[in-house]
Amino acid sequence: MIQLEDQQLAAFAPGLDAQFRGRCLEALRALGRWPEERLARAVDIGLERAAALGLSEERSVLAYLLLAVDITAARPAEGLLRSLEAILADATLTELQRVRLARDYFLQMHRAG
Repeated sequence: MIQLEDQQLAAFAPGLDAQFRGRCLEALRALGRWPEERLARAVDIGLERAAALGLSEERSVLAYLLLAVDITAARPAEGLLRSLEAILADATLTELQRVRLARDYFLQMHRAG
């Protein structure tokens, strides 16, 4: 079995982070036409917020970024935003479960409103 030390992993992290950030930019770029500077700022803020929510798996972080774009475009009521934040912060669920539940809740409540 191969074992990697934290220092070894840390040596790869900047390159991997940059590659993932690039994939995030590509995914959001495909959704619309935003100026490149605004797109980069949105990804950076989204990555920071995802980290603050404890999201670290790439698929969860990317799903969160896509959800954040939809939420921002919809401009929902403050109560809905607070509910979504509570779902995303629920540590009893896995990362992907939190993001999927938040997305389902957002779609259901946004359509109802």
